[in-house]
Amino acid sequence: MQEKLMKPIIWEVDHMEKFLVFQKEEYEARAAKARKLMAERGLDACVFTKGSNVTYFSGYLSYLFSSDFRPFFFVLPLNDDPVFVIPEFEKPGALQTSWCDNARTWGTFAHCETADPIEMLSITLHDLKLDGCNIGFELTNGQRLGMTQYQLADLQQRLPNMKMKPNDPVVWGCRSIKSSAELEYLKKCGRANDMGCKKAVEAMHVGATEKDIELAMCKGFIEGGAIPNFMTITSGAERNSMPNPVASNNVLKKGDMLVMDFGCTYEGYISDSTRCVFIGEAPERGKELFKAVIDIHDYVVDKIKPGIPASALQEACNKRMDELGYMDLFLHRVGHSLGREIHELPSLDSLDHTILQPGMVLAIEPALYEYSTGPVRMEDNIVVTGKGFEYLTNFSRQLIVTGD
Repeated sequence: MQEKLMKPIIWEVDHMEKFLVFQKEEYEARAAKARKLMAERGLDACVFTKGSNVTYFSGYLSYLFSSDFRPFFFVLPLNDDPVFVIPEFEKPGALQTSWCDNARTWGTFAHCETADPIEMLSITLHDLKLDGCNIGFELTNGQRLGMTQYQLADLQQRLPNMKMKPNDPVVWGCRSIKSSAELEYLKKCGRANDMGCKKAVEAMHVGATEKDIELAMCKGFIEGGAIPNFMTITSGAERNSMPNPVASNNVLKKGDMLVMDFGCTYEGYISDSTRCVFIGEAPERGKELFKAVIDIHDYVVDKIKPGIPASALQEACNKRMDELGYMDLFLHRVGHSLGREIHELPSLDSLDHTILQPGMVLAIEPALYEYSTGPVRMEDNIVVTGKGFEYLTNFSRQLIVTGD
């Protein structure tokens, strides 16, 4: 028996009020920069499928981006207007929250051309005369396609003359340098981040649980005007050997070190900080390692300025750790970039030689991993400025020991 098509729902999308996170000019500037990079690399269009990229270039954000069952596409041609390829019922949300006014939709409504998202994408690219062109997709360098392997194979079969190319130079060429409007949001996110940390520290005492601290931090984020993004909270030697677990019901004991790696979100922009707090008392070894981490943190941060390669910060970290005699306790890179995602490019490691530029936002996180005591970590968010840097997160970087 043939499936009956659902009765169509007609949305009045023309002349809808817009609810943009940024001014339209911000998105137009992003599109202009993307097109410049596309032209330099011989791309005739980019198809953005990853939620963070769809939102960055279009403004459109839906909670359904987190679902693995519906693909969402934003097509940005080199020489034509952008267009969405999205589920029919998402059309009003996309057009009201985006500077883009065009959407091709798929679904089981009678007025839809097809119920197949890949067929709709192939029709759209054909209609834009892009089916035999160089099209940028999220293929490398921190990117992921927002479709299944079968859907990708289907698209390639439908458009055999299309040449799929990596679009990561376009993505990171745009997203790695934040605009003044983005930086305002990141500053507000940083302030909310500090409020969450403050409330968490105030809730720490012998007998409290990690989940108690997590709840206090969430309340602080909200009080600061942001929403929680992630919270890794561990306490005591056994728990602290796990690098990225969620908070547990582990009860804080005197002499424990509690480690918090946490962040909140403001208008889609993310913070990422780490603080260590000693409960009741700090052992001498803990004080020693904490002093060293602060020394290394300050040494690396003082090197930040435009014009140096990202790898120079890792080299500075390695140099100072070696001078202090702690290289055997260091397990990861000195940091990363962030913005709409917790980990962006450039990466602050020895292999990434991207030149730092004003507007890049970095998370600096040197750490010493001695699990019987720590790990002792210190992470802050920093924006590269014309002459140096500015902190976006500013909660105390001093040794913190709570009362009993």
